Amino acid sequence: MSLQGGFPLNRLPQLRVDYPSLKVVREHVSNGCARMLVVSLPDNRGRTTHGEYKVVIDVTNGLGQVPVSYVLNTEDVRQFRYIVRGGQKHHAYDHSLATIPGTDKEAWWICHGDFSAVYSVLEDDPVARMGGFLNHIISLLNW
Repeated sequence: MSLQGGFPLNRLPQLRVDYPSLKVVREHVSNGCARMLVVSLPDNRGRTTHGEYKVVIDVTNGLGQVPVSYVLNTEDVRQFRYIVRGGQKHHAYDHSLATIPGTDKEAWWICHGDFSAVYSVLEDDPVARMGGFLNHIISLLNW
């Protein structure tokens, strides 16, 4: 299966088993693939006011490289651990933008560390790759 083009829409039900809040941003769908996803991730450390992070995942460049994730509900975040202003190029692996793609909303990037070595050895399956990425983001946000 190709890792280009985003996340295949026909594979969403499999990923929703573990991430039932997962949604597609309809404006970012083409050729049967979602280039932007939104999901609620748990806050197990009390760092948000409502117990969750609302996160947008940008897979515009396909699943061959590590996706970029941004926190949407920054107004609910009490502690910005691993969350930094996007578009600053803090690290070589930082592909974040100053605004969330397709919006004028200021981007707050989740710094995922140099996850590319681990990500590149994940199975070439969209569900395995996105699941591994989301597990990593949950771990970071709850570290």
